[in-house]
Amino acid sequence: MSSYAVPAGPVRTAFAVDLVVLTLAYEQVGAAKRVLHPPEVELESEEYGERARLCLRVRRERREAVEARLADLGIGPPQIAQGAPIR
Repeated sequence: MSSYAVPAGPVRTAFAVDLVVLTLAYEQVGAAKRVLHPPEVELESEEYGERARLCLRVRRERREAVEARLADLGIGPPQIAQGAPIR
């Protein structure tokens, strides 16, 4: 019986994440960014037009806490895209 060695490579832990999309008035952007705490909550993208649009990558186990914090700040309810690609 022959055996093959698997080369050692970097170990990466992947987490289930959701995209939390916020459509905001400009004066709410600073407050919304206060919930960012990498790597649990990261800014995926931001767009500015008539209103600001922030897309946050949130670890699924932290999503309820993030939504509650946003509500405390007077922001919400966000749109949720579950099952965001893991990177």
